[in-house]
Amino acid sequence: MTSIMEIAKKPLAAPAVFDLYQRMVGAPRMLERFVAEWLRPESGDRLLDIGCGTGAMVPYLPDDVELLGIDISEPYIAAAKARYGGKGTFRVADASDQSLDLGEPYDIAFASGVLHHVPSVPARSLIEGALARLKPGGRFVAIDPTLVEGQGWFSRTVVKSDRGDFIRSPAEMASLMDGLDPTFEVVTNMLNIPYAQVVTTIRR
Repeated sequence: MTSIMEIAKKPLAAPAVFDLYQRMVGAPRMLERFVAEWLRPESGDRLLDIGCGTGAMVPYLPDDVELLGIDISEPYIAAAKARYGGKGTFRVADASDQSLDLGEPYDIAFASGVLHHVPSVPARSLIEGALARLKPGGRFVAIDPTLVEGQGWFSRTVVKSDRGDFIRSPAEMASLMDGLDPTFEVVTNMLNIPYAQVVTTIRR
């Protein structure tokens, strides 16, 4: 039997519905903070936005960075091009495919709300693909919902209702990234709703 949550998740595949949901839960403020506190792009940086969706990160990035946004969803990429085509390049692509030419190396590669949608093997490939496209000293930064000890029941319920089927605890994230020397920071106040997230940073 199809659950109510499964029924509710399907419309989010439509870019307009997804964007409305993101605004309701406070995602714009979260993205602004993610850029300011963790990405910290500098003038002239080359940025790779993995799983860019409809381009929601663009308004919070400096105007003088070079941005490539990639996503496997054609409707999302079409929406990103229509809205922000003058501020970045957007294309349908899979970061886990290292045979794809995504241009010169990047200063920062980032993935906002992506890894919890991806099974472990392709998620590891995505991360390795991101790291392979970085300049020496570059950073890969990701933010995803997470489950942690002591988490309130409402936050845990909301996180578990996310569309992603692969929500990982920080320990599970560490296992996924074994050998890559990641650092993790759990945050609980990024959205308008109780919602635990983990920010992952890996330096090349």
